[in-house]
Amino acid sequence: MSHLHLPIVAMLLVLTSCQGPNARVASKLNSDAVLTGLPMKPLQSMVITSGVNREDETMFSLFGNSRAVQHARTDVKQTYPAGSQLFLVIWRSQEDIRWFGGRIPAAPKTVEVLGMRDAGNGQLEPSYIRYAGSPLKEAATNVNQANSRIEYLLSLRAAVMP
Repeated sequence: MSHLHLPIVAMLLVLTSCQGPNARVASKLNSDAVLTGLPMKPLQSMVITSGVNREDETMFSLFGNSRAVQHARTDVKQTYPAGSQLFLVIWRSQEDIRWFGGRIPAAPKTVEVLGMRDAGNGQLEPSYIRYAGSPLKEAATNVNQANSRIEYLLSLRAAVMP
C-alpha cells in the first residue's frame, strides 16, 4: 500500500466509526428506583450493608447516619447508640439490560426507619416507622411486627470490605 492510500484509509475508518449512540445501551437514569413521598432522604446517608433476596426478587440496602455507620463498623457487640438512624430500603429487582445476568433496583417496596434515642434513664428507646406503597406513605404496623423488624434491623452488620 502506498503512502498516498494510508490517509484515505484512515479517513474512511474515522468516518465509519462515527455513528450515533447505540440504542441497545442507551444511558438513562434508573428513575424506577427513586424514593418519593418520604420526609427524609435515606439515599444521602452512608451504606452500611446490602443484599438480595432471590426468592421474592428484591434487594436491599441499609443506610445510616454517621453515628450509626461509625458504630456498625467498630462495635458489633452492643446496640446502636442514641442519635443513630438506620434506613432499610427494599426494592423490587429487575434485569439490567446493560449487563447480562445483572439485577438492578426497580420500584421501591418499603422503607423502614429506625431511630435510637436516650429514654433518660440510661436506656435506649427505638422509634420505628415503615413506609410502603407508591408513592411511599407511612404504613400501619402493629407492635409485634415493629418489634420483630427492630430486632432484624439491629441484627444487620456492616459489610466487610477488603
